[in-house]
Amino acid sequence: MVARTGESTRHARVLVRGAYPEPASRWVWLAPAGVALAVLLTGLGTPSLWRDEAATVSVARRPVGDILRLLGNVDAVHGLYYLLMHPLISAFGTAEWVLRLPSAIAGAVTAGGVAAIGARLASARAGVLAGLLCVAAPMFSRAGQDARSYALVMAIAVLATLVLVVATESGSWRWFAVYGAMIALLGIAHLLALLLVAAHGTSLLVRGRALWLRWLAAVAAAGAAVAPLALLASTQRVAIAWMRAPGPTEAEEALMALTGSLGLLIPIALLVRSWGTAPVVALAVPWLLLPPVVLLSFSLVHPLYNVRYILFCLPAAALLGGAGLARFRFPVQAAVLVAVVAVAAPSHAAVRHPRGHLDDLRGTERTLGALVEPGDAVVYLEGFGRSMSMAYPAAFSRLRDVGMARSPRVSATIDGVPVPDHELRARLRPFRRVWLLGGLGHKGPATPQDEGKIAARAQAVGPYVLVERRQVRRLVLSLYERR
Repeated sequence: MVARTGESTRHARVLVRGAYPEPASRWVWLAPAGVALAVLLTGLGTPSLWRDEAATVSVARRPVGDILRLLGNVDAVHGLYYLLMHPLISAFGTAEWVLRLPSAIAGAVTAGGVAAIGARLASARAGVLAGLLCVAAPMFSRAGQDARSYALVMAIAVLATLVLVVATESGSWRWFAVYGAMIALLGIAHLLALLLVAAHGTSLLVRGRALWLRWLAAVAAAGAAVAPLALLASTQRVAIAWMRAPGPTEAEEALMALTGSLGLLIPIALLVRSWGTAPVVALAVPWLLLPPVVLLSFSLVHPLYNVRYILFCLPAAALLGGAGLARFRFPVQAAVLVAVVAVAAPSHAAVRHPRGHLDDLRGTERTLGALVEPGDAVVYLEGFGRSMSMAYPAAFSRLRDVGMARSPRVSATIDGVPVPDHELRARLRPFRRVWLLGGLGHKGPATPQDEGKIAARAQAVGPYVLVERRQVRRLVLSLYERR
């Protein structure tokens, strides 16, 4: 009887350790956050800006009133990010490292938050390991060195989850109110990140009715706050018209993005049968699986999937890996960490290459600068928005933009409004040379359709013949001369 009582007491303590842990020391989250910041600052300004970062430059450098007008037409889902970037660009300019610094800081917050969650639900060692494994994931570096909103979304998702853990521990209405505010902020940062709510609800199924009611109240308040943005965004589907229904390739892409070099660690975490990791599994498995599965499934009917939209689930994989790895002795932990870093290192290096992002707008500007002559005209084609010229404007400013009816700022759009073909032909008559700047899609080699678009546009603008063509990563520069 004594043995049974002692065993029951031990199990009870382990069960509640995830719910009422002793406060972890600051180094538990400071160490992974510091490592993350050091990793993300390394080579921060080396890669060229790419097309989406150029869109950030195009929008965020405008006056606030113009940004708000644009958000009424397009990109409302990125409105918070543009408004946050506006004062930074106004104060420090558009150097690569300046534009990407907020994402690097958000990455550090993500790693520290993951460590804090792991420490509360399992142990301090599990938290530190989870934070370090998060930093080791290649897509963590990609998001943390990108002047877009996805690192910020990841950080908010982690903080919202941490607040939920604290709220369920205390049962306090005050913490649930903070949780509701964090979920609202998450939805404003990116609407699709609200899929995290479904994961949180699934994790709370094992909790009591009282907590469910408080959670539902918090979620309902957050939903009411985000509803106007959701209604506005529903009218801007033209911005995602390029998306296609996902297939096996996209499913594999999602799997690799969310696990990366952590893939071997996730089975370890899932196979551990101990009370110490049960709270982590209950929280992280729905977080890791539900949002990607829901988004991929929905996108089969209404395409919405992009791998960056599910990066807020990456911390869940790190939590599982950290909790599983913490069950082993220190030599095994160190060996696995070294192996993970070794496997991931080439991918991290590739992200930091001068051409490590999708486009090489810096190289495009240099190539164009060596070929352009005074008096040349330019026409921007589909796939090379006018905003791309704003990232590195030196060579582009020497060209006459004859295809623009209304500028991006006047039209409250990202790329401006083009003139119709008949007016374009009239505008081109004084010009002997015209550059057609086009782009390929996000993936795969050039297709006959890509070439066909350029050829059709060249035919539409008048009697010109192709004399020069250069391809720089995913962008195509074509020079035509009048016959």
